[in-house]
Amino acid sequence: NVAGRKFEIRLNSATGELISEVTVQSTGGYAVFQDQSVNLNQTVTGVQSIVLVMKGDDLVDLDAFTFSTATIVNPPVVNPPTGSGLPRTLSLLTVGDSMTQGSGDPSAFMSYRRTLYSLLQNAGAQLETYNNVHSAQGGYLIGPGSSTIAELLDRSLSQIGNPDVIVMSFGWNSVFHEETVAGQKYSNLIQRLSQMRPNSIIVVATINPARGQNESQTSSGLQGYRDINTVARNLANASSTDRIILADLAAEGNYVASDYWDVIHLFQAGADKSAQVIYKAISNYYGRR
Repeated sequence: NVAGRKFEIRLNSATGELISEVTVQSTGGYAVFQDQSVNLNQTVTGVQSIVLVMKGDDLVDLDAFTFSTATIVNPPVVNPPTGSGLPRTLSLLTVGDSMTQGSGDPSAFMSYRRTLYSLLQNAGAQLETYNNVHSAQGGYLIGPGSSTIAELLDRSLSQIGNPDVIVMSFGWNSVFHEETVAGQKYSNLIQRLSQMRPNSIIVVATINPARGQNESQTSSGLQGYRDINTVARNLANASSTDRIILADLAAEGNYVASDYWDVIHLFQAGADKSAQVIYKAISNYYGRR
């Protein structure tokens, strides 16, 4: 069983520039193949050699791989509330897993980011979104450690410095794979980030419920889900400097079954709801200053 194993996609050599990383999902058995996709973290031009570097002791049985250009669907123009109080310029880093990264395929699950950018820009903010920084990766656990959200965050911050706002939206992978410690790891990461970037606004997002369930129903069977959402709310409520703010996707997203691509990932309509909640949190923070 090689589920969870990773391979890197690099340019020109096994130690060349890392342009993406794939976390292998279970296919149900040896020689059973399934399509799995990942976005590149940058635009590749010209003639390049692509090198796949397997990580770990077990090799992955790879049938074939292809590259394609995804069709980007512009998010709907949503008029934000007036009186947002947003600054004229705003630098924004979005950190997360596949829910933040999106699939890039409009017929599959999508990210909230483009709609969030549209909302902020429509409210008058000139955005710096660090599109050249790879700050979201599907399959990552919270960490710390290699190939985790914690490592991704550290690497992103080392490239950009001090963003005005950092959106932290992730957790389902840890709910499934490290359930009993997910809440504590989430708490440790957010508190460490608060110390690393004492002048940044940190938006902590609760996790959307599973398809066809409300938050209470999802919480009843998943300790990690319950713990992460509880920690996010407690950190926001206890912020002595009021710099940790809550985007309560679980309580305010109002998702319906048709918003879901699978049990947890969201079509564009669901991702738009997440964007609205995150925008509201940011807007309310600046509006009350």
